[in-house]
Amino acid sequence: MLAKIFVSIASVTMVSRVLGYIRDLVTAFFLGAGVLNDIFIVALRIPNLFRTVFAEGAMNVVFVPILNKITQNSGNQEAKFFISNIKTIIILTLLIIWIISMIYMDTLVLMIAPGYKENAYAYELAVTLSRLSFIYVIFISVVALYGGVGTTIGSYIPFASASIIMNIILILFAFFGKTDVEKLYFLTIAVPIAGFVEMLWMFYFIWKKIGFIGLCMPKMTKETVILFKKMLPGIGSAGIIQFNVFFTTMLASFSSGGISYLYYADRIYQLPLGVIAVSLSSLMLNELSKAVAVNNMDVFRKINAKAIITILFFTIPALIGLHLESYSIVELLFQRGEFTASDTEKTARALMIFAFGVPFYSLYKVLSTAFFAAGNIMLPTIVSLFALFINVITSYILLQHFDYLAIAYGSVISFIFSNISLFLLLYRRKMIYFDKNNYFVILIIILMNIMLGLMIYLLKFYILNFYIRLMIYLFITILCAIPLLRISTIFKI
Repeated sequence: MLAKIFVSIASVTMVSRVLGYIRDLVTAFFLGAGVLNDIFIVALRIPNLFRTVFAEGAMNVVFVPILNKITQNSGNQEAKFFISNIKTIIILTLLIIWIISMIYMDTLVLMIAPGYKENAYAYELAVTLSRLSFIYVIFISVVALYGGVGTTIGSYIPFASASIIMNIILILFAFFGKTDVEKLYFLTIAVPIAGFVEMLWMFYFIWKKIGFIGLCMPKMTKETVILFKKMLPGIGSAGIIQFNVFFTTMLASFSSGGISYLYYADRIYQLPLGVIAVSLSSLMLNELSKAVAVNNMDVFRKINAKAIITILFFTIPALIGLHLESYSIVELLFQRGEFTASDTEKTARALMIFAFGVPFYSLYKVLSTAFFAAGNIMLPTIVSLFALFINVITSYILLQHFDYLAIAYGSVISFIFSNISLFLLLYRRKMIYFDKNNYFVILIIILMNIMLGLMIYLLKFYILNFYIRLMIYLFITILCAIPLLRISTIFKI
């Protein structure tokens, strides 16, 4: 049953990611990887920062376990009031943040992209576009709340498919406007419009499932106080992660096109991360919190072990393919219109480095979800804080030698540290357990991927056409996957 739900979520997420690629393709075609695209990315960074901190990053990891408990102990009516109360408080809080941000947006932009200080035109345009896009944070935060409600009632698909709406609207708006600057304005305006449509989409599905959830007079009930107390470490954890993004954007703004090169490389490696890790962690949060609620730690440990093996099964081949074929992948996906061969080469260099982080970025989602489901948000927050220091120091030291690539190196190194730390903490607290069958399957995964890597490396020398190589890679990967799946079934993993 869980495997079926996972496949459904992953399939919808894959559609969303493909549309996201088409969106980036269209944006790259019209804006290239220059200063205008950098400005567009900066204009989205600020609302996305607040969205991740106050909605997806902090809210759902605390909201879902508490809502599950209220539903089990007090019934649906109390659960509906809790949802309405939290929704009202979120909207009122974000309205205040929106007003303050409108006033001080020039300072926020200068903080996130200090490299624009010497370019008055780019700075003023980034400030204007950031003000246009910021209202998006209110809409998408309500969407995230509805997504948490959907998770607790086992309805995962509407939230997973909400981003499809965003991508379609941005693709359509990219074709409006005659000049590059006009297109930039239309793309920015499309962001809050898409957020509003996503909110209506989620509202409809929640209404069909559990009835109308409106606003109410906000009350600080016992459950609400518990939620916000537990959210504080979550806000800290999400804030640390977003400060990572903030800091790297700040460094990249000093390199012409650096923000765009890192962005496009990031979008490519995010495909396996989004399809596998995000889908799996969304499902895990609900199942693990249910196991904790009934104190069934055996199920808790088994879910964690299976999740790690699943991540390794999918992401190690992705690491190999993205690293060895980085140039060909970027060339195939983006090199057209204003996106030049030079842009392809610089983006591919970043992708080669990011590729090593794919398993670690994915495992981080799974390992941190285990702590969140157990109600322990503080430990991932502390680990994230140390990882931030490692990222900042590494990126800063390497910047003078590797330019924008220093940011990619810093990111990968910090995530390796995070994963080692979280895994050891889980293991010491007996929140995860591997038996000999688990270790055997992991060994087989590693050996098969070593063979896969050697084949891909040799094929590059003998078959020059990337499309032919791509077909062979897919065929080889499927051949390797079949015995692995069979082994997993035999050992009941």
